[in-house]
Amino acid sequence: MCSLSALAASTMAMAQEEKVELSVVAGQIRSQGYTCTKPKSAERDETESVPGKPVYHLVCDDGAYLVRLVPKQAAEVMKTE
Repeated sequence: MCSLSALAASTMAMAQEEKVELSVVAGQIRSQGYTCTKPKSAERDETESVPGKPVYHLVCDDGAYLVRLVPKQAAEVMKTE
């Protein structure tokens, strides 16, 4: 039973982290003038990410973007299909 509750807690923590990432990435591109109504997903791209500069594939109702978050600077945003 203990392992099931640990698994449930881990799953809930991961889901919460994904919501935070989605909110942060969508909010960042909106602040830069891009439209992102109803963000659907933000998946981290480990192959494109470098330490301190994570890259996300962001999908919104009205478009998809490749977003590199750069500390203390505007994010690098590229609209994708």
